[in-house]
Amino acid sequence: MDKLNKTYDDFFKQLIPESPLKEAFRKWNETTKIIKNRKSSCDKCGQSLKPKTPKDIESWNKRRRELHSWKVRAEAVGIPMLPAHRPSKSVRQEWEYKIVEAEMETLT
Repeated sequence: MDKLNKTYDDFFKQLIPESPLKEAFRKWNETTKIIKNRKSSCDKCGQSLKPKTPKDIESWNKRRRELHSWKVRAEAVGIPMLPAHRPSKSVRQEWEYKIVEAEMETLT
C-alpha cells in the first residue's frame, strides 16, 4: 500500500502544479506544528504563556482600578499625567505625593 500511495502522490504532483493556496496551506501547517511544540514560556522575554487564572485577572483589575483613581485625582487638581511608558517606582511615588499635596492645598 505504501508504494501505491507514493505513486498516487507522484501522479498528483505532476497533474496539479504548485499553487499559492497550496503554499499557504503548507506554511500554515508548519506554523501550527511550531505552536503546538513551543515551550511554556516565551524565548525572547521568558514570560509565561500559560492562560491567566481568575485570581490573576482579578488582581490586575484591582490594580487598574487603583491606577484609574490616581488618574482622576490628578486631573481634578491639575497635575500632569505620567508619561506613557512604565514609570519607575520612585517617579510614581513622587507623582502620587504631588497629587496628595495639591489636594491638601485645595482643602485649605
